Amino acid sequence: MHKSIKLTLISGTLGAGKTTLIKQLLKQKPKDEHWVLLVNEFGAIGIDGAILNEQAVADIVEIPGGCICCSSQAELTETLLNIAQNSAADRVIIEPTGLGEPDKIIDIFNDINLEKYYQIQSLISVFDASHTSLEELHSLKIMQSLVTMADIIIINKTDLAKSSQLEALEHYFHKLYPPKQNIIFTQNSLTPNLNLNEPHFSQHKTAELSFNFLSSENGFKLNKTIEAPEPIQFKAKSLPHLLKCNIQQDLHKLAIGWVFDEQAEFNWQPIQALLNQFKNQKQVLRAKAILKVGENARMLFQYVNQQTSRDIIAYRKDSRFEVIFESASSEDLNALEKALEQALKA
Repeated sequence: MHKSIKLTLISGTLGAGKTTLIKQLLKQKPKDEHWVLLVNEFGAIGIDGAILNEQAVADIVEIPGGCICCSSQAELTETLLNIAQNSAADRVIIEPTGLGEPDKIIDIFNDINLEKYYQIQSLISVFDASHTSLEELHSLKIMQSLVTMADIIIINKTDLAKSSQLEALEHYFHKLYPPKQNIIFTQNSLTPNLNLNEPHFSQHKTAELSFNFLSSENGFKLNKTIEAPEPIQFKAKSLPHLLKCNIQQDLHKLAIGWVFDEQAEFNWQPIQALLNQFKNQKQVLRAKAILKVGENARMLFQYVNQQTSRDIIAYRKDSRFEVIFESASSEDLNALEKALEQALKA
């Protein structure tokens, strides 16, 4: 008989605060439990794993460069089997890319090889209160997946939203079916004593769920079929200390990321200026960077929803910089690379 590993899925839109929530949960981890964090980023390189690594209270496993609900399904299954068979994990927390649909991930656990190892518990969906509209919740398939599959809904960044917007979201979320274990309005993903041990609603018998079906106004429309874009033509330059440059592209997004060795050192001011320029470029959805800015100093830079931030981080390995575009040309990528090159210290 195999030990049942608790599984928690933390989904949400880009920049909603999923990684920040996980950092909060790690502070609440029981000392006698062994947790594994499985981080999946759409981006061409992994940055969230590096951010979480500084917590040093859980094992980090990364699956970058593809969404685990579609192109990286096989890698997810193989990774989960490896964790179950070769580690002493008590809980696995999965953070999918902000483009991932949780219903497809839950379907993966119907695999008989995974069912015997994992118990699916609370599925959490995180939303940015200031950038979540009722129109998107009604019309986008991915938003319907996040909403419908969640046991716990966290509406984050309430300090950046109007009171009328918060009232509309609260009214919408409280009408949902299946009923939710908890709906939390918060800032900075602060969720003290969040209970992760409730089984996901898919583990209940139907009769155990109270019926409060979505009204017709909450139905969703499937997006129109979109033709695959032409692969972008870009060849990275041999920048000093560059280890790799990866590009990840799908129907809706393009990500590019650079990874530099431990010797690379950057001037932080031009990097901050670059992120500030993104405010005028609507095609830039998200940017993250962990860069060495001194002999023993690293900074974490983030750009999301036209907001930039800069913090000291304890990460001590490589430097990495990544941008996610809604659309981009080779000229955009060349300009980005040039800006990085100019920020490198000689």
